[in-house]
Amino acid sequence: MGGDAVTIDGLRFDGNSRNQGDVWNQHRHQIRVQGDYSDIRITNCVFYDIIGDGVYINIGSGGNNGHTVEIHDCAFTAANDNRNGVSVTSGTRVHVHHNTFTNMARHDMPGAIDIEPNSASDTVAAILVEDNTITRADLSGTGARYGILAAMSACVGTDIVFRNNRISGAGLGAACLVVGDRSGTLNPSSVTIVGNDIRDAGGAGVELNYGIRTDIVENTFVNLSPAILNHLSFLGDASGNTYTDVTTRLA
Repeated sequence: MGGDAVTIDGLRFDGNSRNQGDVWNQHRHQIRVQGDYSDIRITNCVFYDIIGDGVYINIGSGGNNGHTVEIHDCAFTAANDNRNGVSVTSGTRVHVHHNTFTNMARHDMPGAIDIEPNSASDTVAAILVEDNTITRADLSGTGARYGILAAMSACVGTDIVFRNNRISGAGLGAACLVVGDRSGTLNPSSVTIVGNDIRDAGGAGVELNYGIRTDIVENTFVNLSPAILNHLSFLGDASGNTYTDVTTRLA
């Protein structure tokens, strides 16, 4: 799609994944927002049989500021065989809220909501992911299977917040993932995970990998092992969290 001040409201998008056989392409998105556009709203829509992403957002590179993309009150459903529900590779003022995500994604793809720039020239700032419900059924085998992730190895992201989401399901390798550069160099991206209800995941509640300082505050962790997994990263403020039936709080 292209153009400023576009609203998509109340539509159904069928990705037709069940009729594709063995042919799969992660770039078959149901809505693609690509280019230097602002004031895009996607609301009250249903995305099902997703193949690639339900919504893919790339508003451009090299300092695009002041954009607004909002996705709210939508339902995203797949059969553990798509890429992501919502992807943001470049964007500012992106607000993803009050949506449901069920059975996202293939074992080798990121998950329900993926904040993942492709290059150092991409801009990722003021990304708010809040009040979403994410569930994923148990599956055999191994793989990524995340609820919400920020993969910031390519550039520095600012003001990335995961807030008041409900994330659960034995099929999740981790409910939230924050990952930086494998070199271990501190990436000064700012990520906050606050007020979420995280429970019954097959892996960690929050997983931190490779050099991004993350604040994890006032979350509820239930039936997890561990609640927080810190692997070669930098845990910031971890105050105000509650733990129930958690074997290990921090590993």
